[in-house]
Amino acid sequence: MTIVRKRILVIDNLAVESSRRQVYRLLAQRPEFEVHLLVPQRWKETTVEIACEDEPSHQVHLHRSNILFGYRNHRVVYAGLFRIITKVHPDFVLAVHAPENYATLQLLTARKLLLPSMKIGLFASRNIDLTSVGFPYKLSFLSSTCDWVTARFKVDVV
Repeated sequence: MTIVRKRILVIDNLAVESSRRQVYRLLAQRPEFEVHLLVPQRWKETTVEIACEDEPSHQVHLHRSNILFGYRNHRVVYAGLFRIITKVHPDFVLAVHAPENYATLQLLTARKLLLPSMKIGLFASRNIDLTSVGFPYKLSFLSSTCDWVTARFKVDVV
């Protein structure tokens, strides 16, 4: 019996550090999954900038990308996302991003243009209905637009 492996792409800003990838390594141990991880080349956690560390496990395929708009979680855009989706051709993408993040809008656009069958999941910790209380960002109209697009074009699981 042949196992058909599902390709999973995880997008996680904080996984620039090898120590933050254990859950992805555990997932990659499953024979039915091929796990790819997209992280920034560099990420600034508080005031410390961290360069992406190599991945010691050969089970997780690490992809690095430059990011646009600095180190703001909600404003990150991955310069290499379209290229990586074309290369990996994932069945499922798990993005550690909230619905109002620019990267979420970028991911939905990539699905529409490149791979309509790709499923998308978000891992978000937002617990405030920002549509009713307002987005607390300088460019709140962009975040509210991202949130609206995410709701309209439907991610598969949050």
